[in-house]
Amino acid sequence: DINMPKLTGTEFVKTTDHLPLFIFTTAYPEYALEGFELDAVDYMVKPFSFERFLKAVQKAADLINMKSGNVVGPDAERGFLSIKSDKKLYKIDFENIDYLQSYGDFVKIFYTEKMLITHDTLKNISDKLPPDFMRIHKSYIVNLQKIQYIEGNQVILDIKSLPVGLTYREELMNIFGNK
Repeated sequence: DINMPKLTGTEFVKTTDHLPLFIFTTAYPEYALEGFELDAVDYMVKPFSFERFLKAVQKAADLINMKSGNVVGPDAERGFLSIKSDKKLYKIDFENIDYLQSYGDFVKIFYTEKMLITHDTLKNISDKLPPDFMRIHKSYIVNLQKIQYIEGNQVILDIKSLPVGLTYREELMNIFGNK
């Protein structure tokens, strides 16, 4: 907030050595220019709607993703992932992705008989995937279009079977119409 006891929001930002991403929320529109000069992600004048708040938070999330260099831009709308691996930036069409596997601080992406490893989290990449992808295990996300059948606690793809975690089983079965 701009108007806080003892220290204004702009004064606080000026005292910080390592500036995090921040959004001003205030009743004072006259400080907007100063806020943006301090590199604020957004400047919201009170009262603001929940939708406006979500828009500001999404801006911050997009900036975080772009700064990480791993997943770039609004991929779900473009139809592909941009993945950084081996000092190269790869474009992988969603329809070609079979599944993703968590691998410590990395994610393996299996697609068209290939595999890439990127330094990222499964959660971060899952946020960029369209609804055709589902987490089926704490370590796996699968492209639902690639599942041939489900047997027990396994989903069977063309050449691979993947485990289904108990946490995810009911939702998966509901999607496939077997309640």
